[in-house]
Amino acid sequence: MYKVFFNENQIIISETPIDSPLSDVFKSIQNPSKNQLLEAFQDLDPEGATVLNFWGRKDTIWNSFKEHFKWIEAAGGWVLNAKAEVLLIYRLKKWDLPKGKIEKGEEVKEAAIREVEEETGLGELDILNELPTSYHMYPRKGKMYLKKTHWFSMTCADSSVPVPQVEEDIEEVKWVPKDELVAYKSNTYPAIAELMEEQMR
Repeated sequence: MYKVFFNENQIIISETPIDSPLSDVFKSIQNPSKNQLLEAFQDLDPEGATVLNFWGRKDTIWNSFKEHFKWIEAAGGWVLNAKAEVLLIYRLKKWDLPKGKIEKGEEVKEAAIREVEEETGLGELDILNELPTSYHMYPRKGKMYLKKTHWFSMTCADSSVPVPQVEEDIEEVKWVPKDELVAYKSNTYPAIAELMEEQMR
């Protein structure tokens, strides 16, 4: 299954129809044509919370869906320190996890570590394991982008004070105890909130 977020909207591409609607506004289309795909997500209200479920030939649908976007890949981290606190950044009025675009020729894990280092000023990072990938779409300069973000669980042995990368619009970096994450989850992006929920279980 593929799940793509567009603000509060969700596009779910699956082999079979999802069991129950996750929103009051729910649409299900079996094996949509390219035009149906295009029309469906063009009709999405950026301020809405619609769930679109395209189901059937999952990989065929996914490949057709991707053709409508400029593709970007990024990498980032769910970073824990020795106190099991989680590293969060505050950017564009939302709490987020450190992440960024993978550079040409760069390995995914290298990109994840580099982005965490650049956005937070911290080092001594070690990757523990790979976490589920997230997808989201967004408009920019008249084009629609589809971003795939590779996530990794990391540890950080650096005890220095985090420093926000202000040139990337990051205003604050802080360590947050896991039992306090609920307050931050209410002001983050849906894909990040979902990742938080998975890691808090």
